[in-house]
Amino acid sequence: MQEQKEFTGAKYGYVRVSTEEQTDQMQRDALIEYGVSPGMIFGDKMTGAHMQRPGLLGVLNLCRPGDMLVVWKLDRLGRTVKGVLEVIENLNEKNIELKSITEEINTTTPMGRMIMTILLALAQMERELISERTAAGIASKQATGWKPGPKHRIRDYPKRLAKFTELLMDDKLKDMTAAEIIQTMNDADPKAPKINAPQMYYNWKREGFPGLELSDPPLEGDDE
Repeated sequence: MQEQKEFTGAKYGYVRVSTEEQTDQMQRDALIEYGVSPGMIFGDKMTGAHMQRPGLLGVLNLCRPGDMLVVWKLDRLGRTVKGVLEVIENLNEKNIELKSITEEINTTTPMGRMIMTILLALAQMERELISERTAAGIASKQATGWKPGPKHRIRDYPKRLAKFTELLMDDKLKDMTAAEIIQTMNDADPKAPKINAPQMYYNWKREGFPGLELSDPPLEGDDE
């Protein structure tokens, strides 16, 4: 067995989440535990479908031969096999090591590169299958009256939907004002976006409460 050489370069980290609402703290904690200094961690809050990301480009420009780029998972680098492989090839050409903490893989060996390529291909296939299931799920939900777009402040939050259904089945809505209904919904799930006006309830009622039979919120897109 070939003895692994001692690492003497600098460790850089890269983290990514898809939206501003998501947090990358879990990724940062994992990188810090691996030995990356907090000041050496770069990040982006945008989709991995675009490879021209400021944080990614910044850390790639700083890495020098003999350094290491650490990521929590390979898909943090990008969402396509082609894009991630281009990053890997670029790092290999510059003699920069890539470490993926979750997959426990490095790209400094032929076996590591082969396994990484296979994992990336499987990851893309999984995303394509998820996309197909999501499309089928959306089509099914649309048949019940749900329409794509911003989440409905009652129907698309399970706790509020459960409470609203309970009030409806117990025939209590008729004895409540719209303001009382809205307050009850806000209390049912205070972590959900607040409902500020009764008008959204009136609009939903006027449409016949479409989608009320749903027991879960509409399918959502990518990740963390």
